Amino acid sequence: MATHQQLILSGYIFAYFEQGWEGRIDYAFAADNSKTFLLLNTGDKLTVYNRDDSLLFKGEIKFRKRRFWHNHNLDVDIWSYVKQKSVSYEKWMSWFWHKPHLRAKLIKIIHVNNLK
Repeated sequence: MATHQQLILSGYIFAYFEQGWEGRIDYAFAADNSKTFLLLNTGDKLTVYNRDDSLLFKGEIKFRKRRFWHNHNLDVDIWSYVKQKSVSYEKWMSWFWHKPHLRAKLIKIIHVNNLK
């Protein structure tokens, strides 16, 4: 029987990339006091805060394929295969590239198989 648990974390969002990705990024979340990070997935629930702690975004992640006409105006050559459904690609990318990182809360659903 499969069940699920919610993992509720506070931390910050950032653009994750590795050498050899040629500028491609993934959207990531790092929890406070953690040495690791989580990549965001469709179905995760994310809340993002402005620098003054006002609400910037709150909703379920619903990634959609980025179209070739979706661009951003950041001064770096980064890109992603996907964007958030209800947010412009330019705005979504700027939040994850923001320095200092924007504070966030993540609710991640963990699916657990209970085999008996």
